[in-house]
Amino acid sequence: MQMCINIEFQDLRLPRNYNHILQAVLLRWLNDSNYSKFLHDVGYKYEKRTYKLFTFSSLYGDFISSKETNEIVYKSSARFVVSCVEDRFIEYLAENFIKGDHIVILKNDVYVSKVEIWDDDVGKEAFVRTISPVTIYSTIESENGKKFTRYYSPNDSEMEEKLKENLYRKYLAFYGHPPSGEINIKNVGQTPKKAVINYKGTVIEAWKTDFLISGEPELIKFALNCGIGSKNAQGFGCIVLKDRWKFN
Repeated sequence: MQMCINIEFQDLRLPRNYNHILQAVLLRWLNDSNYSKFLHDVGYKYEKRTYKLFTFSSLYGDFISSKETNEIVYKSSARFVVSCVEDRFIEYLAENFIKGDHIVILKNDVYVSKVEIWDDDVGKEAFVRTISPVTIYSTIESENGKKFTRYYSPNDSEMEEKLKENLYRKYLAFYGHPPSGEINIKNVGQTPKKAVINYKGTVIEAWKTDFLISGEPELIKFALNCGIGSKNAQGFGCIVLKDRWKFN
């Protein structure tokens, strides 16, 4: 399930790299301390990996950017999307916003003006847009024994296979068994845009682009709800059906 949240304010002043701030706001506003703690501290496990199985988009709205202060100032309104495999995540958020439309984001007073719940049916293919950049990578050990991170781009043939493998692992972590079908994830964006984001001191390379996801409808829906690629809970890999999103 997905939720599109429209917010209004006088000015919303945020650091350029604000993913961790938006993540903290969402976890705080789940309105269920046990569930929030489970997602933050435990999550869903498959072998040595742990997945949170929720994601959120970048903020979309008119803004000005300041190089001097390394800040972004959004003017009057913005919108963003939150997605999760578990419906109760979205239901808790929606309930909290209905109870009180006022929230605080880094000392900025923000008012929720509109909430839309999206639970789209999908067929055997879906054109999707990344509304937060997608990242996927491998940790590789060099000949001298040092490890380094290789980030894959849409120009790399390995990226699509890595995205599939990542999605299957997340499915196993949530359901405890492999999916009944398969999918393909193909980059169809004509001009992918690279994003370099600093998340709490870690520099992450990611991409905004469009994908065609085809195959088992259940897996396509799963991908919509949990996001694709790595670090979804840190605000990466949030996707929506392309027809739903008219923002740049």
